[in-house]
Amino acid sequence: MSMRCESPYVKSHESHGYGRSHDTVAGLQVIQYRSYQRDIFIYHVRTHLVPLSAVRRALQGQERYRDRLTSYDPIRYFDVIKGDEVPSGCIEAAYMPSVLHGYGSALALRVGSDLGSDAVDWYVFNGPIDESFLSRIVCADGDWIMRSGVESDDPLKVFDLVGYAEKGLKTRTVRGANREHKGWHDALCASQPVKKKVKLTWKNFGHELKADQERKVRGTASGLEAQEENAGRGAEANDGSKGPPQPPQKPVTRCK
Repeated sequence: MSMRCESPYVKSHESHGYGRSHDTVAGLQVIQYRSYQRDIFIYHVRTHLVPLSAVRRALQGQERYRDRLTSYDPIRYFDVIKGDEVPSGCIEAAYMPSVLHGYGSALALRVGSDLGSDAVDWYVFNGPIDESFLSRIVCADGDWIMRSGVESDDPLKVFDLVGYAEKGLKTRTVRGANREHKGWHDALCASQPVKKKVKLTWKNFGHELKADQERKVRGTASGLEAQEENAGRGAEANDGSKGPPQPPQKPVTRCK
């Protein structure tokens, strides 16, 4: 069981700039908190074995993966009990099983804890991943592989299960719930899609510049052709030889 003491300076999700909570994430409906009775799994992710970037790719490569979101850190201002600190070379993660309708789940990585920022990465799935992924991913030569039958104390496990955050209530209510448990649910409901960054390289910039110049040249050439065509039509209109036949002229009478 994971227990933390809440600081008197805990902020609401509105004060973090993430807006009001919503009922759906990644197109999946979130279970109302009064009905959510599941324990939340707490992990230490051993990023000293597998880099965070590789862990992210592994999560996004899962068949049930739906989307990546971001939110404030709901327990950043909680006082950590002695002996419950996150070891060096690790980050903390919270896994919420069946928090979405249809047994969908969500995994939160406290990626900002070592940077002093207020950020959590959420990975949303349309099914459970605790047995199919979290308990099976291990380090192998600096990379990760999936292995069956991994012991709970295996030092090569990437996700080390260290405890649970219980709701603390057996009834369908909210008042009196464990604040850490409710905090994770609130943060998920306030999460937003991660803004995708467009990487502009010199190579891509050169291609775009060349394409833009070609478009301008084509536009200029088309304009010149149109001008020449219009000029030709004007000349034809002014050319008398191209007009309708005229009647014969009378001979001019001259004075002698």
